[in-house]
Amino acid sequence: MTLAAGAAFAQSEPAGAAPPPPATPDGPDPQPSGVGSLPSPPPSRGGETPPAPLAESPLVQPKIDVSVPEPPPSVVRKMHNHDGFYLRTSLGLGTSSAFVATDSTSHPNYTVNGGGLALDLFVGGTPSPGLALGGGLMLSGMTDGEVHQDNGGASVGSGRGGLVMLGPFIDGFPMPNRGLHLGGLLGLAGGSTNRQDKKDEFSGGGLGMAVWIGHGFWVGKEWSLGGVLKLDSAFMRDDSGPVVLADSMYGLSLSFSALYH
Repeated sequence: MTLAAGAAFAQSEPAGAAPPPPATPDGPDPQPSGVGSLPSPPPSRGGETPPAPLAESPLVQPKIDVSVPEPPPSVVRKMHNHDGFYLRTSLGLGTSSAFVATDSTSHPNYTVNGGGLALDLFVGGTPSPGLALGGGLMLSGMTDGEVHQDNGGASVGSGRGGLVMLGPFIDGFPMPNRGLHLGGLLGLAGGSTNRQDKKDEFSGGGLGMAVWIGHGFWVGKEWSLGGVLKLDSAFMRDDSGPVVLADSMYGLSLSFSALYH
């Protein structure tokens, strides 16, 4: 009776009723598809959520950049630097001493001491920064109001003399962009010495040398002005007279110098 009643009840449902919605399985609601939707996580074993990705370790890249950039190209200084063509001229005052010796006892030796002008001219180049090489010409003169002989120091009147030297020179600048310089010359020398009585006048040649120290101050891109203190000496011989004469000359001068370098 009960089974028959249930069957009769089921058949008595209205014909237009909608069927019930299908049951959904338990779990999270499905995300709607479309723009802005997040991708579904990859499936995992056992239904577990995958772990979040690890952050990048700070040890992957160095915290301090130790790379060294390439140095910029060197800049060659063109002004206020001692290089290239060298031209120097000096004019000043000096004092000199000439000792004339003879090879005969009948012709006593004598000495001429005095002051005069000193003139220098040097032309060259710079093979290395701060080092100049070239050729130089040096002139100096002297006048002595009282010449003395060596045998007792008797006075034989006034006298005068002169010296010229020509040869290669070297002039170095310890700091190529500064004014201090030191140099020297070694070359041929020619000199003359005479006295009032016209006796045993010397005119001969030999070897000479000079050393100097100077300092200049820049007054233009390549020009500098300053002073030079110079010491020179020469040893010469004269065989043209009745007796052989030997002349030893020494000089010290202080000059005003103009340098293009």
